[in-house]
Amino acid sequence: MKKQPLPISNSGDALCVAVAILGALLAAVKPTFAQTWTQTSAPNEQWVSVACSADGTKLAATAINGPIYISANSGATWTQTSTPSETWISITCSSDGTKLAAASANPPVIYASTNSGATWAQTSAPSEYWYSIASTGDGTRLVAAATGNPKNPNAGGIYSSTDSGATWSQTSAPAEGWLCVASSLDGTKLAAAGINTPIYISIDSGTTWTQTTTPAETWYSIACSSDGTKLAATAINGPIYISANSGATWSRTSAPSDNWYSIASSGDGTRLVAGNDKTIYTSSNSGITWTQTSAPTELWRSVASSADGTRLVGAVLGGGVYACAAISSTTGSLQVTISPAAATNGGAQWQVDGGAWKNSGAMVTNLPVGNHTVSFRGIDYWGAPANQTVSIKAKSVVKVTGTYTFNAQGIYNGLFAQADTNVESAGMLNGLVVTASGTYGGKLLMGGSTNTISGGFNGSGQASNYVQRAAKQGGALTLAMWVNWNDAPLNIAGTVSGTNGGDWVANLTAELAAKAPASADFTAWLLPAGTPPGFGYLLLTNHAGAVTLSGALADGTSFSQAMPVSGNGDLPVYGNLYGSTGLLTGWIGLESGSPTGTLTWIKPASRSSALYTNGFTNRVVLQGSVWTNPLAHAAIDLPAGQLNISGGSLVSNLTFNVAVNNTNGLVKLGKIPTNSLTGAINPKTGLWTITFGNGAGKATTAGAGAVLQNVNSAGGFFLGKTNAGSILLQP
Repeated sequence: MKKQPLPISNSGDALCVAVAILGALLAAVKPTFAQTWTQTSAPNEQWVSVACSADGTKLAATAINGPIYISANSGATWTQTSTPSETWISITCSSDGTKLAAASANPPVIYASTNSGATWAQTSAPSEYWYSIASTGDGTRLVAAATGNPKNPNAGGIYSSTDSGATWSQTSAPAEGWLCVASSLDGTKLAAAGINTPIYISIDSGTTWTQTTTPAETWYSIACSSDGTKLAATAINGPIYISANSGATWSRTSAPSDNWYSIASSGDGTRLVAGNDKTIYTSSNSGITWTQTSAPTELWRSVASSADGTRLVGAVLGGGVYACAAISSTTGSLQVTISPAAATNGGAQWQVDGGAWKNSGAMVTNLPVGNHTVSFRGIDYWGAPANQTVSIKAKSVVKVTGTYTFNAQGIYNGLFAQADTNVESAGMLNGLVVTASGTYGGKLLMGGSTNTISGGFNGSGQASNYVQRAAKQGGALTLAMWVNWNDAPLNIAGTVSGTNGGDWVANLTAELAAKAPASADFTAWLLPAGTPPGFGYLLLTNHAGAVTLSGALADGTSFSQAMPVSGNGDLPVYGNLYGSTGLLTGWIGLESGSPTGTLTWIKPASRSSALYTNGFTNRVVLQGSVWTNPLAHAAIDLPAGQLNISGGSLVSNLTFNVAVNNTNGLVKLGKIPTNSLTGAINPKTGLWTITFGNGAGKATTAGAGAVLQNVNSAGGFFLGKTNAGSILLQP
């Protein structure tokens, strides 16, 4: 069904717009142009007005009962602004696209933006039925036209502002049903028209107005050149008129009579574009002749033009927003898209042949045929793409992609905990893979649950996640992360917060995994911290940066983990113990050549085991050594040593004189004490095991631990019925 134009009625429901796109006066290029219209990514809406910057890269569009949309890349992508959903009738912008103003008929308000549409504020404009608004090149001077109220539609006025909309004053224009207004680049020359009126002009910024000789038409749109000398106006069910002397005289053009809704002009007034309820026409000789374009059959409610007239935009009532780049028969165009979005948000731009920096999606037209160099702006935190040589062909658009790489890509592992470490607020960031595009994926381990996270860092290296967890798992978590760019190697800091057990915030540190230059094996003791009295142990293998560790705590709780070592030589350790009610966490350092560090070990009070039912919280210090497989001789040089066994509900402590033989067996020297004793060292791992008579008849007890070759000793633990004991072998 053919779309019908919006009617003009006394109810005030009529919607109309005049778009005068003004920019810096640029020299016109005048070969024959071919035109191709392409629908942009803007959503389908009841579009009524569109505006663009002088270079055609910044666009703004308004719709009936919708918010205002903006684009910073010639329509490649669009952003919905924070403006309320109103009947936005008209929008205008400064030459550089930073200052915008939009007028609404219902409610009757005018909003303005000074940051390319990022934020908006309502101006002090009076409550009128606004239908059109125009801007000077610098955006400081605005002129707005209003029709009358529903009872008296021909009683509207024209208002002006000299401070970007902060204050407004009514001009001397007569009361009419004003529908359109246009302004020269400096705001001195104005033109306006409306319902069944001739066109009016002003050469003194609206102080006085003069009625021209144009016929009384329903003029829907008017446009002018940058200096205000060339004017063009369109009418509903009528003609297109032009003037070459600031409106002193007018002539009817050869354009057919139609429902012309909008017209726009290049800066020099040579190129015109006009839209009606079926198609779009263009003129390259100030409106003397017109050519129908290839625009699809739509109700073209608004059109806009770049200052040089080579980039056009059209908005469809009940459809999309379209863009058209005019291509010379002797030149071509270049469009460059930059990815990822985080890099463009961080300031990534491109240029051709050392020219002005352009945003992603922007197009440079009228490039001479031949090779050109595309280069990319260097920005913090991202690696810029290499320069590219592109070959421009006549009447074609070359599309190029430039991909920035995030400087923090890699795999990160780390821990989070409060200063007073507890089970409820401690956990691990495990295997956070950060890609070259700044996206990431990994896991948060906490309280026995594994929570998958994903997202992307912004341009400066910040990110956040909301982690949904069931109430029985402790409830939701909030993760905030940022890259510490000044650290080498890089690391990620942040916070994890939750509400289980009360509000809490835990600090996060995650380090970048790195390949180790060589593989090595290690053994380590977890030194006694009071209760239990024995030595826990760890056996570690570092295979080119991939570390596996296994061992047991001094109460017999086993533990194992596989984790890459960081570029700092650090290894995060995290384990949920005792049915996820306990904890072992902390950092092990390998940078000194042997394991060091301090781990937090928490065992809750519990009757589920006879051992240490009251629980404990220990800070256990690591003492470690490189482990070397002894092959055909003893792991440690101990021809005569002493083995001390204590605690663990023994009737009395035991001291044995022992030796380690060449097959790494433990040999008892002498007959005192009479308790049995056997033991051995695993030469591959450094694990040490013993079995001894515990003094209760022939009963024996087993113990285990690790050998530290650098101190020629072995330490470990054994378990009693209600507590544990210590075993220590020394020279």
